[in-house]
Amino acid sequence: MVHEGELKNLHQHGDKALDFLETHEAITYTKEEEKAVLRKIDKVLIPLTLGSYTIQYMDKSVMAQTTIYDLFTSLGLHGQQYSWCSAIFYFGYLAFQSILARLLNYVPLGRFVTHTSPAEALTDVKVWYGFFYAIACVVPATSVANFGSLIINGFGFGTFETSLLNCPLGVVQDMTLIAVGYIAYTYKDNRCLMQILCNIPAVIGSVLVYALPQKNRVGRLLGFYMTPTTNGSLPMLFALTTTNIAGHTKTSVATSVLFLGYCAGFIIGPQFFLTSQAPRYQTGFQEMIVLFALSSSMPAFYWLFAKHLNRQKARKLQEMQGADQHIENEEFFDLTDKQQQHFVYSM
Repeated sequence: MVHEGELKNLHQHGDKALDFLETHEAITYTKEEEKAVLRKIDKVLIPLTLGSYTIQYMDKSVMAQTTIYDLFTSLGLHGQQYSWCSAIFYFGYLAFQSILARLLNYVPLGRFVTHTSPAEALTDVKVWYGFFYAIACVVPATSVANFGSLIINGFGFGTFETSLLNCPLGVVQDMTLIAVGYIAYTYKDNRCLMQILCNIPAVIGSVLVYALPQKNRVGRLLGFYMTPTTNGSLPMLFALTTTNIAGHTKTSVATSVLFLGYCAGFIIGPQFFLTSQAPRYQTGFQEMIVLFALSSSMPAFYWLFAKHLNRQKARKLQEMQGADQHIENEEFFDLTDKQQQHFVYSM
């Protein structure tokens, strides 16, 4: 709860959007105008975003595609050197986009002096859920991305066949992302459920690849095609983090912690695929089974925790018996989700 004495101080540190609202007259627009702006965004920004991400992904995935074309012999790679080559990009990612740089980019320094939001963020279960869930998701997913060609080639397929058989992995991933995005947009409070459903096929697929005999290459290939469904759970994690953590400062800290877990997952993942165990990579698939299973169970605990927090909020409002206050434009203050009396957590 925010007291009147604190309200003036919060007002001084409000977002720029609050200044705009207070210095401009009320803006009205019709439904047709709103739809026109949305169509313009869909036609211009979405294709640009899609194109930039496609180029970025191609740039990072090209090394994995060349592993079956004598990459190891031509570069003299041995042992875990390829695994470290796959991970080294994310050391640079962390170095050049450090947490401090990200925070300073979004948060005025004065907020760290006058608010307790950073401390609240670092003690919030939801923030650390994002950190550990990002690791649990990314570690096995990056294994598929970086070692997919080597795994399929190890099933007994030729070089050209392997290149072609890699394509369905991307198709499965795209179909999963589209389906998950549509369902999450259409129906309320199903993000945790989507995370569970995305990882169950990945668990089954990993078990099939690990347990089926080497000669059953079709069965193992079909099992491997089930693993990219896990990629649908990561956007749901981003959505839960941005939706359930409020306050400009706290959100910036939370996304930075999530970013740290995301990069850590990309660094850790390749290390489980030992060159000495090629082509079956037993340790790698054991890791995938465990972490896919963990990624399919953790959202259930998040759902229960969010449900518990909503009940607490509702009980406090009921105890106040109408004495609760709704602060005008409170969404533009640096109020955290705990400080906002009417905040409802999504699941």
